[in-house]
Amino acid sequence: MHCRQCLVIILLFLLLLPIINAEQVDSKHDNQHQQRTIPASPSDIETYSITPDTSSSSFQHILNSATQGSTIYVNPGIYTEQLHIKQSITLIGTDPENTIFKVYAPKNSYVVHISAPYVHLQGITITNTGPGIYATGIKITAPHSTISHCIFQDTPIGIAVWSSYNTIENSCFYHCDDEGIVFLGTSLSACEKNTITSCLFQHNCDGIELQNSNDIQIADCSFQKNTHAGIDAIGLQNSAITVSNCDFRENHAFDIYDATHQAVVIEPSTGDSRNVLALQGIIQKIREVQGLRPWLYRISSLLEQYQVA
Repeated sequence: MHCRQCLVIILLFLLLLPIINAEQVDSKHDNQHQQRTIPASPSDIETYSITPDTSSSSFQHILNSATQGSTIYVNPGIYTEQLHIKQSITLIGTDPENTIFKVYAPKNSYVVHISAPYVHLQGITITNTGPGIYATGIKITAPHSTISHCIFQDTPIGIAVWSSYNTIENSCFYHCDDEGIVFLGTSLSACEKNTITSCLFQHNCDGIELQNSNDIQIADCSFQKNTHAGIDAIGLQNSAITVSNCDFRENHAFDIYDATHQAVVIEPSTGDSRNVLALQGIIQKIREVQGLRPWLYRISSLLEQYQVA
């Protein structure tokens, strides 16, 4: 009896042996696959730190190689390479005032081009010293980007936005010869549902310019001593531009200019009170009396004449 039982056990073992071996092979294959997917180089890991000692080509290479969701920390120093962000990543300057992108870009080009959605750029000072009246700090052509705690200075255009659902917050714009931010909608690409909050615009030509843009929220911003306008809604297709709780002081021509007389909605703001509601009557009077375009005139004396308060 015992011999018969032993024989049955041996037979069962022989039958099960191929299955056990197959499972071991599959398990070994799975482990090898997992090992191959573990990041093995800086371009594959989720975080990376860069310094000015890193060569220019390496900076762009890191951007090109970064996986979705990677974070790149940029240490203080001056960086002179033109950059193109093509992945959804976060780029953080560790010291905003001393982490500087100072680029001599080609004519009318950019320092940073964001062409991927869900990019977050934070804590960097940006200057474009290249030629051209449309030289730009950051060009955004993809949606859902966030720019925060940055400084834009000494560049014709701080940020040019050609897309929707972007947020610009807690940033400063100084000495931008054309405008701090420009929103540019076209017949092929909408520029809508963008938000600007808690930003300072000082000593620019225009603080913010809008062309064919819709549903733009501007809140808790300060516009001071800009040589043309705080907000310049020049496009005839602008609509639903909401300005709330903003401060306007000593802007030379306009605090807010609205080419359509109806695109900009103003909620409580402070400052000189030279807002679009008062400007509409003055602009209409200029047109009636002189038949000329209102933007050819500085209106400070007219505001005093009509006692706009």
